[in-house]
Amino acid sequence: MGGRLTGFARSLTDGVYSALIQDVVVEESTRGRGVGKALIRVLLHELRDVTGISLGCEEGLVPFYESLGWERDDCAVMIFDTESD
Repeated sequence: MGGRLTGFARSLTDGVYSALIQDVVVEESTRGRGVGKALIRVLLHELRDVTGISLGCEEGLVPFYESLGWERDDCAVMIFDTESD
């Protein structure tokens, strides 16, 4: 095939009440091309029936997640409001 992995993301969920998005990683040479946004959109689609979705990130990544509709909570965790979708 010859392809290479340029991005990866995963979630841990019970499928109903709670999901935690973890390990959103995009290869440095492909950053800024929408790979991270696409990964988050796919995960949110897969988790569309889950009540609460959260993730933790470094301070420098907060604007990226906010641009996708996430909100910071008091625990330095980003929260996606599934009710507003």
